[in-house]
Amino acid sequence: MQSFGFDSFKTILFNIPFGAVNVIAILVGGWLATRIKSKGIVIAILALPCIVGASILLALPRGPGSKGVLLFAYYLTSFLAGITPLIYSWHVQNTAGDTKRKVVTGMVFVGMCTGNIIGPLLYSPEDKPYYRKGLISNLCMFIFVEVLVG
Repeated sequence: MQSFGFDSFKTILFNIPFGAVNVIAILVGGWLATRIKSKGIVIAILALPCIVGASILLALPRGPGSKGVLLFAYYLTSFLAGITPLIYSWHVQNTAGDTKRKVVTGMVFVGMCTGNIIGPLLYSPEDKPYYRKGLISNLCMFIFVEVLVG
């Protein structure tokens, strides 16, 4: 968010709503998946704001005139938090047998850990202020989630 033109203090303050959107996405996503009895549809719905947010962050120039829109796009990417618990519960429910379930859980865990290692490396300081590598990889992964769910 500092690349949007905010100072360090405002960056910290503007991360509070990001966390609130995370909590709301998790709670509403879980409730909706229970209500309609379909985790896949909810995962696909939650990935859409992430795709829109990453696209806006890629498309808009950085500058004082676009701070609000960039901040809104940043908040849209926080819907990712609602996807993670649904994926963890979805793969457990769709795997028969205790041993297979443990293997699949291990594979999902290794995949998440690998993403958590690689992800920050895609956002390097020399890519400031646009961070194109990281945003393009995020956009590709959100689209990949849509394809896999479909």
